[in-house]
Parts: sequence; C-alpha cells; structure tokens
Amino acid sequence: MFANVIAQVVLLINGANALSSVPTTSALSQGSERIEVAQLNKQVGLPASFLKYQNDAANQADLDKPATSTGRAPSLIPGSLSTQSNQVFNKELVEKISSLADTGNPDAQYILGLLYYYGLGVCQDYTQSASLYTQASAGGSVEAMNNLAQLYDAGSGVKRDPKMAVQYFEQAANKGFALAAYNLGTLYQGEEGVTPDLKRAIFWWRKAAHESNLPAIFKLACSYQIGLGVDKDVKQAVVLFEKAASSDFGPAQFKLAEIYENGDGLPKNLSEAARLYLKAAMAGSPEALKKLQVMDFSPLIQIGANPNKPSM
Repeated sequence: MFANVIAQVVLLINGANALSSVPTTSALSQGSERIEVAQLNKQVGLPASFLKYQNDAANQADLDKPATSTGRAPSLIPGSLSTQSNQVFNKELVEKISSLADTGNPDAQYILGLLYYYGLGVCQDYTQSASLYTQASAGGSVEAMNNLAQLYDAGSGVKRDPKMAVQYFEQAANKGFALAAYNLGTLYQGEEGVTPDLKRAIFWWRKAAHESNLPAIFKLACSYQIGLGVDKDVKQAVVLFEKAASSDFGPAQFKLAEIYENGDGLPKNLSEAARLYLKAAMAGSPEALKKLQVMDFSPLIQIGANPNKPSM
C-alpha cells in the first residue's frame, strides 16, 4: 500500500516517466537502515565497513519529534552491521586493539570501550566500557568523553550522575566536538537531575550548528518555530529547516513539508509538500508515509503538478 502511495505522488510531481525509479517498500526499509561508514583509526586496522564518524551517527538520532523531546546520539550506532560484528571483530583483531589500548593509545581505548559496550567480539560489559572511556577521555579522546557522558546520564556501568554527564559533554564540546555540543544542549533542554536551561540549550545547539551538525540545526529550527528559549521567528525557522532539508535530513524535510502543506511561514504549496514528504518517507519516516496516504491531491492535479505554482 505504501509503495502505491509513493508511486502516485511521484507521478503527480514528476510525471509518468518517473514511475520506473520509484523504490519499493522493501527498498525504502533497506535504505533507512543502511549506514555509511568510514575508517576511524587506521592504526588498529579497523574494517572500513564498521565505524561511522560521530557527526554522521548523530543524524541517526530520533528527531522526528518536537524540540521538547530528547534525542542524544552516541558516537557509534552499529545498526544493521551488528549481525556481522562478531565476524568483523575476530579474536586476532580484538587482541590487537587491546594491546594498543594497554600502551595508553586513547583511540584504541575508545574503540575497545565501544566493543565492550555493544558486546562486539567480547562479552558485553558496561563497567569495562566505562573504565576504557574514562582512560581514553584522560588521553584526550572527545568521542570517549561524549560516550562516557552518556553512560553517566543513563547510569550504565557507572552510578548515574547527571553532573558528570554535563562535565564530560562540556569537555568534548569545548574541544570543538559538535556531537557533544548537540547532546549537551539536549541535556539542558530537560533531563532528570539537570536544571532546565533553555538559553544554555540554545547556546550549545548554536555551537553544534556552526559545525554543520544537522540535528542541532533542526533543534534550533524547532525552537524558533514555537518560541522555545528564543523569540518566536517562523521565518528563521524556515531558513534553518531548509538548510537541514537541503542536506537530506529527513526530520527537517518532514517539518518543511508541513509548513508548505499548511501555509505557515511559506505560501501554501501542496506539490512541494508532497515532494518533501516523499523524500522524508524515502529516508524512513513512517509519519511522512501516513501524510502521503491522507493528503488531498486534487488541487495539485488541477495545477498540473507544477512545483513552482503555489496552491490556492
């Protein structure tokens, strides 16, 4: 059913010739789970098919929610690769990483901490993960600081301590690590044990957004849209939504589609709304698929699916 909805929308927007390029529902699902990865540390010889740079990982956070929702992200999300992990991290490779970690190499300590956290190639052990993150943080690993902060926030492997979470997020953020700045802003947005401070949340999201962190740009846009911690400014919200949407950030595409559908901040344009809902749906948004199911496309048909012509 969803694939039929996608096909109909593509036809309306691009014409019949576009039908051959419409992905199936299965393809949409696979696309939403696919993770592009990059080699983080050549010294330990990690497979390029495993690790993902931290800012890209942040984009996997659950942000299809209002700005009042949390959505912190770790430096690594194995996702669909988890089924391959025990083959990727065989005994020989784990021993090599462990040997480097024993020499005080913070990158190796950080990576080994990841393995213990997710139980990849070793028995899962949150306490050991926290210990390795602590060592790597002392050696200057901003990724480890970010993940250690998350452990303190969740109470995994360590006693829950929101103040320590703030401390480690802030250490990494002050070293220019955009993901930690984004996470710190989300912590100040509202978390048990942390006094809500929307101005601080905005401050850290701005720092992360300055480094092109898409979730932070999205959070700022949502804040301007509803006046959360800043004066309400729908035009500025639109500018930020467009910036994130232009980088194929699904939640921003969805929000921008809603704006076009309702004419709130931009001229009402159903064809542009449908185009953006389609892109968000192809990025894996179930809400976008539902929108495409229930949208009234009759005005769009009447104007010949011209995306440059506003709906009446």
